[in-house]
Amino acid sequence: MAYDMILSPEQTLLDLRFAVLRNRLVDTLTERNMLVHQRIPYEKARYTHEFGDEELQLAILDYQAARASAHVRLAQALKNQDKPIDAVTLADQLDVAFHDKQAAIQQASDLVTWATDHLENTTPLSPEDSEKLHTDFKTLVKALHPDLHPDQSPRDANMFALAQVALADGDLELMATLVETLAVAGSGTDPAPSTEPATMTATGEDPFRFAKRDLFYLAHRYLHEKAQTLALYEEWPLNVAGLLGVPRWLARQHGHYEQLLQQWSWQVAADNVRYGVLIGDLGGINDKQ
Repeated sequence: MAYDMILSPEQTLLDLRFAVLRNRLVDTLTERNMLVHQRIPYEKARYTHEFGDEELQLAILDYQAARASAHVRLAQALKNQDKPIDAVTLADQLDVAFHDKQAAIQQASDLVTWATDHLENTTPLSPEDSEKLHTDFKTLVKALHPDLHPDQSPRDANMFALAQVALADGDLELMATLVETLAVAGSGTDPAPSTEPATMTATGEDPFRFAKRDLFYLAHRYLHEKAQTLALYEEWPLNVAGLLGVPRWLARQHGHYEQLLQQWSWQVAADNVRYGVLIGDLGGINDKQ
């Protein structure tokens, strides 16, 4: 009888633990990719569609408030030194100083445009289609994810990149095609814990030490990925996703934005008046905003 083919209880237990941990890692990697490529962009678009215009106005007022305050400081410094206040020169200096805030305005504007396009061009999947997409993607994660197959071929790397595109676009046809291609072409074999025959170990050495090492690394990888995935739920936009359907919360948030916009508008107006006093012109400010 081939007694050497019978696994020891310890080897069987190690194999079982490895399989369980690997399946959990596959589930976690699948969940994280679903969040990053599907749900987070969708929730980001929902939030921006609701509050994006107000955040754009805040970005504009943030720029104007910082500029107006700096305008007053520079003009006051020149007046204290009995130097002439050249509005054009000051404006050029402020353009350079607050270039980052001008860029933030453009970024906020681009985000509003993106959110509108994303919501208009994204067709929600039915529960059945969503489940099919999830199942097919999980199959591809198990066979192609670089964390599970660090020595994957360029072909497998390209296939997984396409799978992520299909996931982001909700492209059921592409995802199914990738699964079919994988079934025909095959992929790398699932990694298994390392073993070392007892006959090759020195006296007193644990014959399963390499398997235990691989199990430890797999457990560490799983815990790391799980922590990273759970952290996504605590960050924007997932941490407010459930509130976007609560009318009272929406009203409170809009009220908060309105209050901020009013406060910053007053600040800008007050600093513009202060600058007008400095240059002796309360009829208007000759600075481009």
